[in-house]
Amino acid sequence: MKKENKRKKRISILLTICMVVALLPLPRTAFASAPLYKVVPEHGAPFRAEEDGSIIGNIPQGTVLQVFEIKKGGYAKVKWDIYLVYVWADNLKAVDAPDSVCSKWSQEWITSMEGEYVGLKSRYPTAECDLTKPLKRIDMVEEMMLMLVPLFGRETRQGDYPIVNKGNWPLVKGIKDSHSQAYRNANYLASWGLVPTGRFRPNDYATYGEVVDAMIKIMAYDNKYNCIYNYGAPRTVVTKKMIASLGIGGDTRSKAPCTIEQIRVMRAKLECWAADYNLRWYAADAKAGAAKKTHEGLFCIVSGTYTIQTALGEERKHPYLNINKAGEGELRSRSPQKFKITYRKTNLAGRCYTIQTMKGKYLAMDGMAVNGSRLITRNEPYRWYISNGTEAYIYCMENSAQRLNASGQKKEDGTPIITWDLTSTYASGNMNYKFIFEFAK
Repeated sequence: MKKENKRKKRISILLTICMVVALLPLPRTAFASAPLYKVVPEHGAPFRAEEDGSIIGNIPQGTVLQVFEIKKGGYAKVKWDIYLVYVWADNLKAVDAPDSVCSKWSQEWITSMEGEYVGLKSRYPTAECDLTKPLKRIDMVEEMMLMLVPLFGRETRQGDYPIVNKGNWPLVKGIKDSHSQAYRNANYLASWGLVPTGRFRPNDYATYGEVVDAMIKIMAYDNKYNCIYNYGAPRTVVTKKMIASLGIGGDTRSKAPCTIEQIRVMRAKLECWAADYNLRWYAADAKAGAAKKTHEGLFCIVSGTYTIQTALGEERKHPYLNINKAGEGELRSRSPQKFKITYRKTNLAGRCYTIQTMKGKYLAMDGMAVNGSRLITRNEPYRWYISNGTEAYIYCMENSAQRLNASGQKKEDGTPIITWDLTSTYASGNMNYKFIFEFAK
């Protein structure tokens, strides 16, 4: 599809930059009527939480944005994801329509996946990329291959996964260009038993029932084989009833043509469901074997009570993250504090958590995090993302380039816990960004 490379790039950027949880809310009617602008410079448009504030991220070239205020020679207030930020107005040009349109039922998910404003087909009927259109079978296999990447965790290649159909290529017939990616995709999937062998009919429209069956096959294949790579995590079988519960809109009759937006939202929701299921299983398994664990740190975090240490320092002598009397985060080498961590959900950007002191205060940021923002506590919930791994990252939900760390790579008592942009050259790879979670005794 025309926009696939652009879309994948934006999804990747969106996974590293998620905006502020509640910056400057506007009514939905205002969002619906705001004029549209596109980011022009090749380097993108740096954005800020306020005019003349610190740069906290960058919006990619070509991104379509809703603009609510613009000053010639000054800043524009724009909607980026679901939040309002400021960019330099000269980096934008007005456009008559968004690049992509979809249906109202899918707009929230599709906008999150695209990383830019996606309009409604009813308002922009002539937009370049119409995601309400029926899905061709050749495009269905591309969507299936994209789903295998987040499920299996790496780029898909013929020899990566167990072969079900071991015949010589072509296993599917009807794709003329044997050097094309479409040809390879269809034959990979056929070799894994995920699409039928034989006549393929690439330009026919895929039915909704055919797409549901394909998704069930992918999840069943993942359940049977991929669990080998994921340390034996069993998974509940995905059924038609389960997919029906995902809330996919449009015409969902089995014989109806499946639309592009239907398969993309279905794929995204199944990916989140699989990540959520795996997390719960791994964490439960870790808790069951905690007494026998010989290494530092837990691979996955679910709801429970934990201690948190920086990865700086010697093994089993790492300083602890504590909250001082002023309600600020700092390091302490003794008297570790306990924290109540609550797993909330998995979304397209990561796994969401709240972290509380044992007195009920939430660990948080005061506004949008920028370089040097201090970890504080507050009464209202604040959501974090926590990565997998025995040395995990804790990053801000509103700007995930900003991650908690021990200031200046210091490990002395009283060292402030702050956020900093992990993507900077200085920050990359430093152990002061990594934290070790252990079950509290």
